[in-house]
Amino acid sequence: MSLPRLPSLPVWNNGVRRLTHLLLAGLLCSAGCAYPPPKGGPSSPTPQPQQELLRPGNSLVTKSRKAMGEQRYGYAVTLLERALRSAPHDPLLWYELARAKYGARQYAQAMEFCKRALLLVDQGSALAAESRALYVQAEGRLGER
Repeated sequence: MSLPRLPSLPVWNNGVRRLTHLLLAGLLCSAGCAYPPPKGGPSSPTPQPQQELLRPGNSLVTKSRKAMGEQRYGYAVTLLERALRSAPHDPLLWYELARAKYGARQYAQAMEFCKRALLLVDQGSALAAESRALYVQAEGRLGER
C-alpha cells in the first residue's frame, strides 16, 4: 500500500524552503558563539617583539651586543638589520642599531635610528630616555666634524 501523493504547492514550497534556509543559517551562526572557551582560560597573549628577541634562544641581539663590545660595529649592524627584517616595529632593535652606527662613527644614521626607536617606544620608558640621550650624543659628535 502506498501513501497518497500530496498536491504540489510551488509558492508554499519556495516559502518553506526560504524559511528553512534562514533558520538553518541562523542556527549555524549562533552555534559558533555558543561554545565555551577552551579549558585553561583564554589563550596567552603573543609575546612582544622585544621580549621575543631577548629570550636566551635568540642569538642575533646577543651576538650584536658582543660584536659591539669587540668594536666590530659593521658585523653588529648586519646582525641587527637581519633581526629588523623579522621585527621592524621593535624599538629596542632600532636603538641597538643606533648604538652600532654611533660606534661606527656614522652619527647622522645613529640619530635617524634613535628617532625611529622614539616613534615606536612608550615615551616614559627607560628605552626612550636612552634613545634621547644617544641622539643628543650623536648630534654633538656630528657638530664636531
